[in-house]
Amino acid sequence: MKRIHRLPSSAAFRKVFSEGIRAQDRAVACFALATGEQRPPRLGIAASRKVGGAVGRNRAKRRLRGAARAMIASLPAGMDVVLVAGPRVVEEPFEQLSSDVRSAIARAGGVTC
Repeated sequence: MKRIHRLPSSAAFRKVFSEGIRAQDRAVACFALATGEQRPPRLGIAASRKVGGAVGRNRAKRRLRGAARAMIASLPAGMDVVLVAGPRVVEEPFEQLSSDVRSAIARAGGVTC
């Protein structure tokens, strides 16, 4: 994912968590915030310790990043999205994970991917 499509700081993550709209699917939670700025959409990935140890969390984040990579371009300008990995991210088939990410983003941000 290109640098311009990443959330840059923990302050940006906190803002999306506190002001954004939350949607949950089986394996992933999505927080979306439309900032109204004229810039490319940005994406952040988070995984708590409920997912597992460091290896499991990193694997979950890699899988979420891969699932979201194709749909980042279809998000509207100025949209900030944070995907939070649940414990099922590591075990779920990639096609199902991509579908979960797509539906969670659509419900949280009101966009169709």
